[in-house]
Amino acid sequence: MHDIFSRPKFPNAADKANGPDKEKGVSVLKRLSQRRHLAWLATLPSWNQLFGDAWRDLLTMTLVGVVGLVFHFDNVVIGGNDLSFMIWNERNEFVAYEVGKPRLDNIIHIWLSALLAILVPSVFFVLAQIRVRSVYDLYVAFWMNLRAIVVGSLFQVMNKSLIGGLRPHFLAVCEPNPSVGPGDGAGYHGLYFTWEICQGAKRSWIKDAVKSWPSGHTTVAFAGFTTLSLYLNGKLKIFSDERAMVWKLFLFFAPLLGACLIGGAMILDHSHHWYDVFGGAVIGICSAFTGYRANYASIWDYRFNHIPLQRAKVRWNHRGDAAPSGHFVYSTAPESRFPDFAHGHEMKWAAGGAPGDAAEWNDVQRRPGQQGRWRRPTEAAAPSYTSPTVVPSSEVSHIPDSHDTLQATPV
Repeated sequence: MHDIFSRPKFPNAADKANGPDKEKGVSVLKRLSQRRHLAWLATLPSWNQLFGDAWRDLLTMTLVGVVGLVFHFDNVVIGGNDLSFMIWNERNEFVAYEVGKPRLDNIIHIWLSALLAILVPSVFFVLAQIRVRSVYDLYVAFWMNLRAIVVGSLFQVMNKSLIGGLRPHFLAVCEPNPSVGPGDGAGYHGLYFTWEICQGAKRSWIKDAVKSWPSGHTTVAFAGFTTLSLYLNGKLKIFSDERAMVWKLFLFFAPLLGACLIGGAMILDHSHHWYDVFGGAVIGICSAFTGYRANYASIWDYRFNHIPLQRAKVRWNHRGDAAPSGHFVYSTAPESRFPDFAHGHEMKWAAGGAPGDAAEWNDVQRRPGQQGRWRRPTEAAAPSYTSPTVVPSSEVSHIPDSHDTLQATPV
């Protein structure tokens, strides 16, 4: 089976000796395949192959995106129409501190949050190809991130419109009717009101101020940056069966820190409450996890979580198999699927690297200065001790004091 991360080989001496005449009539992709650092580009799909793999996803994401944009730009409000809030208590004292903050400009606009969530992971996906060198891996990673963002955005915009909540600056844009006071509303002592008492000049601001939950900025940020963290873990094997180097841990948490800062900015500019940000983070993280697992062989299993999955019955066969089934086989055979750059000590990990169920790390016969190797479970290990001699029970009785000097090993 063709290795996903196999390294291209140098052309042999005979091919070099033939010179340019040998390459006459050879396609550009064929020539690329003969270049050590550019050979992975030879696996670029044709437009027919690419469209055959992506058109269903493009259609689905377009429809989902249109629905989300309609709800967002039309400022659809359903749940917010029925929200009740209390401004004063029965003694006419102001109590709505959580929704009485001033309205401020966004520190980070929604378009910037979405751009960062798409652009920053994409840059790292491209940089990873310096060593991964897989067109298919780059393709899967990009669309995986975009799908996670689109799915998370749909969830948050539907919740905003159908459920909603009062933003921290609600009263600042509402400007309640000054003639209304305790006892003029509904509920206990007539203390609860709806947004019908608002007299603010900008109705669009009022409608937006009742769509606080969840935070769209935070959803998009956590969807994109969590996807990036999972991708880095899969490629660098940060959480695996060996101690991780500190720089890898910082690299894993850096995208999550960026997402947290974006969510925190929404609290600072009085756009959201803390629970709005928390809800958006949960939606974004769930979108990222489901998106990653739908496109890669595993999330946390270090043996497989770097391998992009292939679809069944598609025209783009990126692995070069004669008859691809489209289904990944979770084999415990120690095939070299891990890129060397993932390990500081170049341990040459195998696909089945879990102790006890796949392959064992065998360094019994290792020479000085030489790395160990993975061996198959069926491969005999070098004996490190002398097997005991089993004495038949018929002979034990003829040995004097055998019960004191010799014990037969049961068979």
